[in-house]
Parts: sequence; structure tokens; C-alpha cells
Amino acid sequence: MVRELTSSRSSTLNLRILKHLSSSQLRPPKLDESEPSYTKSVLFHALEEDLKLIKGIGLKVRGDGAGEKALPSSALEIPFYPDLAVSLGKQNLWAAEVKLLRRSGRQSSIASAIGQATLYRTRYEHVAVILIDTAPSSTHSQKQLVNQCRDLGLNIVIRPRIGKMLIPQKMN
Repeated sequence: MVRELTSSRSSTLNLRILKHLSSSQLRPPKLDESEPSYTKSVLFHALEEDLKLIKGIGLKVRGDGAGEKALPSSALEIPFYPDLAVSLGKQNLWAAEVKLLRRSGRQSSIASAIGQATLYRTRYEHVAVILIDTAPSSTHSQKQLVNQCRDLGLNIVIRPRIGKMLIPQKMN
């Protein structure tokens, strides 16, 4: 029988995932790489490898690259699927919407990510937006977005690309 995580342990898991995705070495996306491809080849594997270190509770990672879609949230009878999700039995612990921010379409990508992540809060205990910023903005504007998302009850990971590296995000 699968047991559920307490609220405290679920919060601890959320912080662990955020810290790992904020600070681990991740390669930046290739110029023509799609979000699903990047999520599958980089983010899914980083998340799965970290969670494998937690022995004995049977966490399940779903989403792009997992071979199994995450459970959707819906609006107007339209399903919205998180790009990454973590569950334990029927307990939906964590979900994330991933966006690659390129030079064009940034406004739409950010709005879409925050909107979808907000919908995921109806099903998942913790929700994050993961922005891989290939044309980074100022540190001040990144901090401002982190605070705005926090006010909405969303976590956010912003990984700006500088040269051939993704810079770790400092967790506040």
C-alpha cells in the first residue's frame, strides 16, 4: 500500500526539486531544439536521477520524456498537461511548465507558462514554472518575476544562458 507524504514532507520534496533544477549542471538547449525535446533529454533526466536517490517511497516522474503523460488540469473542458510531474500513488505532489525563452515570442511564452502553471495548482500540491532563458534579461527583472510568481503561489526557476552555460539560480 502506497502511503501519502505529509504536507511538511511534500514541501521538503518541492524545495529539493527546485534546488536541484536551479543549481544542477544542465546543458543549454540547441538552437533548433524544441521544448519537449529539451525537457525529455535534459530536465526529465535531471529530475529522475535526483529523485532516484530518495529510496523506498516510490516517487513517479511523468511528463515529456517519461513515456507517460502527467495528469492534466482542465479549463473549459480543455486538458492542460504539465511538462513534468511527480506523484506518489494518487498523491499529485509537484508539476512544472517548461518554456524556452528565445529572442522572439518571450511575452507569449512567459504568459503561457504562468497561466498553465496556475491551472496545475487545481490538481498538484506544488507547481513551478521553469524558464530556460537563451537571451537573458537583467538580474533585477528576473528577481522581480520570481517575486511576482511567489505572490501567485507559484515557484519559478529561471536559468539564463551565458555563452555555452546555464547559470544557476540563487534560491532566496
